[in-house]
Amino acid sequence: MRLRTLTLAALLVSLPLGAQTTKTTNGQRPEKKQAAASAQDTKPADTTGPQQPSPEIKRLSDALIGRWRVSGKILDEQWAPGGAEGSGTDIVRRGPNGFSVISDSQMDFGKMGPLTGHGVMFWDPKRQGYSGFWCDSWTPICDSTGIGKWKGDKLVFDGEMEVEGQKVPLRQTYSNFTKSSFDWYMESGDGKGGWKPAMSLRYTRANGGPSSPAGLSVQPK
Repeated sequence: MRLRTLTLAALLVSLPLGAQTTKTTNGQRPEKKQAAASAQDTKPADTTGPQQPSPEIKRLSDALIGRWRVSGKILDEQWAPGGAEGSGTDIVRRGPNGFSVISDSQMDFGKMGPLTGHGVMFWDPKRQGYSGFWCDSWTPICDSTGIGKWKGDKLVFDGEMEVEGQKVPLRQTYSNFTKSSFDWYMESGDGKGGWKPAMSLRYTRANGGPSSPAGLSVQPK
């Protein structure tokens, strides 16, 4: 549910000039020849142009891209006393040039009210993990997704969120991937190694294929 683009990079390759040698023949004026004439005819490989999406972001795209019907509940009693069930939709698509994954969600959690969310995730080679941001209608501050890594067939994000002025450990797990569904589970930590359930969602692929153009809304039945 918590789902920036990388800048285009270009490499320039310069062609080295061949060294020149001088040859004298029978007292005639020396003539200059290229020692490496073939180098004049050799052109550098064209390495300019946009980079291609990494294998890591392709794997993420394959897992999450699509139109999804979402159902689940808020489990943390501090967030929603007695819990709160919800349902809605999530449209997940590729970002510019496929370098990121963008999510647009619309949910309704009953007594907690409607929730609209927007997320972006991308592969960060420096941190060797997925990173991103999540913004929604329940708070004016956008949250970091933390750093996500594949652990077997599960995608786990470790991060933190601010609750009443304090940083709280946060763990999000994507699991049970099939072509038509996956699960998302969020836990909050106590900072001492303990974790408790916070939220659980089930994603089921909606009719219309695995991908959708930006802005397309799917109404839950």
